[in-house]
Amino acid sequence: MLGGIVSFDLFGYESTAARRYLLHNINTAMGGRAKPTVEPIFPVSGAAPADSSGKLIPPKRRSGSLPMPIFPDSTATGPKFTARSNPFVPAARQPIHRPHEPVTLTTLTDHTDAVLGVTFAPKGPILATTSRDGKVRLWDVTDPARPSHLTTFTDRTHAVDGVVFAPGGAVLATISVDGTTRLWDIADPAQHHRFAALTSHTDAVFGAAFAPNGTTLATASADRTVRIWAIP
Repeated sequence: MLGGIVSFDLFGYESTAARRYLLHNINTAMGGRAKPTVEPIFPVSGAAPADSSGKLIPPKRRSGSLPMPIFPDSTATGPKFTARSNPFVPAARQPIHRPHEPVTLTTLTDHTDAVLGVTFAPKGPILATTSRDGKVRLWDVTDPARPSHLTTFTDRTHAVDGVVFAPGGAVLATISVDGTTRLWDIADPAQHHRFAALTSHTDAVFGAAFAPNGTTLATASADRTVRIWAIP
């Protein structure tokens, strides 16, 4: 109908807008461009030479013209585009290729209520978990498929909403719905002890983060405040 192959990119359009855009492009392609009111004047040149059979002889390449492109063979180095890596498709549309899917190594079921926080120590194979049961549990995950329980300590009777390690790994901060952030010395997990309780917040504490220096702590609370603490 159009006398050739015409392609239209309809990605990103809603159905109604895509239909209107498609019809507009089809009408434009069928109607062609507007013709000039005055016939253009073209320079007159000599007729192209022909061979004995009447076929036109193509002109010889002039010096200085662009060379024909050279395409690399299969042994050449450089990017090789596949169906999964097409440089002409936006990154957001590229399919994600994962050779292996995640698998479950093990499941920890020691908490007696909802688990609310989990984090790995920055140094050493230790995992900390916190729960609505008010307990903090430390695990040795040298072998992630077979973690071993190190110790359990209780944060009174309140739910422990989260846990975060200081950069050195020897200090642990737990946050609670009672508005308290508690600091624990776990340099020796078997001899852990609490050395500070931060109680300035007037509502539940929902977030905590140590600065890279390990001596500054920030806490965020439902009381609409963020407090920054110096840790001795």
